[in-house]
Amino acid sequence: MAAALDPPASPSERALRSRAWWGAAPPVVLAGVVALQLLDHDRDRGWFWVMTLIAGVVLGLLALVAVVIDLRAPGAWRRLPVDAGERLVWGTTAQIVRPTGGAGLTGVLALSTTRLRWVPRASARWRGSRSEEWPLDAVGTVSVQPVDHRRRLRGGRWVVLEIVGREPLPVVSTEAHLVADDLWKALAAARRADSGTSAAR
Repeated sequence: MAAALDPPASPSERALRSRAWWGAAPPVVLAGVVALQLLDHDRDRGWFWVMTLIAGVVLGLLALVAVVIDLRAPGAWRRLPVDAGERLVWGTTAQIVRPTGGAGLTGVLALSTTRLRWVPRASARWRGSRSEEWPLDAVGTVSVQPVDHRRRLRGGRWVVLEIVGREPLPVVSTEAHLVADDLWKALAAARRADSGTSAAR
């Protein structure tokens, strides 16, 4: 029996995992169909069929690896280190929008009882992205807005975070509305926890 997640999976995390499963289904099914067709005893097993079978198996394995990565990504924020007295409250996987336009800096957005953190994946770090963090008091409103038509990414919507001391932070997610709703609720919970800790001191 799998251990319960702490904190529990939010609606946006469950939706992202479900989307990952559905996104991986077509290539896995296609690879399976190709493999079954090539293993048919009535077919001539020449070098072409053997090479096609190998290609189908490789594609299936790559799709399986992609499934594992996509399923682990929404919960990657739980593995981030925390300071003494700090507790992780919520997180997601998403892309932040670069100042020059477009998206592509994929990483983890994590909220704790003291701060909001952006931790890019290795691929984003190779492109120059660096981890950032902001104290809880610096995070303002959370909204969902249409994607700016001037950017390279066309269509869709993104979550926009108002942060004191910097320009608004646009975050691209396939579940923008759920992410915004979960983040807003998590911010309220984190602030309550932070104020309770401050009062105890």
